[in-house]
Amino acid sequence: MRIYNSILIKLVFLVALTEFFIMLAYEYFTPLKMLIERYVFLGPIIDTSTLALIITIVYLRLLKKPLDELLKVMNAVEKRDFSVKANEKKKDEFGLIAAHFNNMSNKLKDW
Repeated sequence: MRIYNSILIKLVFLVALTEFFIMLAYEYFTPLKMLIERYVFLGPIIDTSTLALIITIVYLRLLKKPLDELLKVMNAVEKRDFSVKANEKKKDEFGLIAAHFNNMSNKLKDW
């Protein structure tokens, strides 16, 4: 498995990018900047909650698409359609799961 295909690396990059956009928002929205300067603890709370929300949404989208594809293949195999194969092209954890599922499906077909 190559390191640049890992979901964790993509999330770290996304965190840095989100942090950059939050800093830009602080600079351009002066009422928000004045409010944060007045209430010192409000800045980190807004920053952390926004970042957590964005990371959660993106992470769930990254997980949902490959799992939905694998679920479709599993439902087809459950209906005894062994011609359907899961996408093994990804070099991350989902590609590994798909490869093992295809191997299991081939063994069931021969059984």
